[in-house]
Amino acid sequence: MQKIKLLNILLVLISIWALTQCNPNQEANNEEQIPVTANDFINKSIAYHDPENHWSSYEVKVNNHIEMADTTLPRVERSIFLNNAKGIFSVNATIDGHDFNATVKPDTSYVTWGKPDPTKQDSLRYGLDGSGAQRMYNYHRYLQGIPMVLKDEGTIVSDSIYTDYIEGKAHKVITVNYLPEGQHPTWQFYINEEDYAVTWAKFFRLTQQGDSTGEYIKFKSPIVVNGIKRYRTFVWEYLNGKPLATDNYEFLE
Repeated sequence: MQKIKLLNILLVLISIWALTQCNPNQEANNEEQIPVTANDFINKSIAYHDPENHWSSYEVKVNNHIEMADTTLPRVERSIFLNNAKGIFSVNATIDGHDFNATVKPDTSYVTWGKPDPTKQDSLRYGLDGSGAQRMYNYHRYLQGIPMVLKDEGTIVSDSIYTDYIEGKAHKVITVNYLPEGQHPTWQFYINEEDYAVTWAKFFRLTQQGDSTGEYIKFKSPIVVNGIKRYRTFVWEYLNGKPLATDNYEFLE
């Protein structure tokens, strides 16, 4: 009789254990796991900025203007179009009083400029061989695509992460490099530990003397564009805190 009671107790305990393993909330609990690694924080940040995975089909038109901290430098104004689904990008502006266009398509990139007889220096500065269009595309796609672009091929995410405080809020700092190594600056992204928004970025290079050269970028004025949380304003500073420029985006319907 005693053996039967013990067997019944054992069966009850096994049943209780089995029920806990089949907890219907287990999957939800797994989804709310606290991030630990750098890639965990990147994934959380992407889920915050692009919760419905719209980045691959993201299409946007913007008016972009840049105010330089050095008021002797001219204000930069341009209109930009980006279509990730079709791999198309274009910039239109006026440079030296002449229409300027840079276009990237899946099979080509080119620059047209109405200035007659541009100099060799002009050609190098604006990449009139088409390289200027590719540079502009890389810049604007990257800036508009943070943090989703951290999943791009060739991105090397460091295992090392640390905590820094911005305006009293804890941020995890993620360090990223790009292939080929040594040919690109190191990037760092500051992810708010409360909601996983990227609020700051930094890029830098080490000089032969061991000093760092680079810039900070503050992300300001959040806005939802085509289902993705973006920013209207990027404030650029040198590493010593000296102001450089304010990069403003007016998103168009």
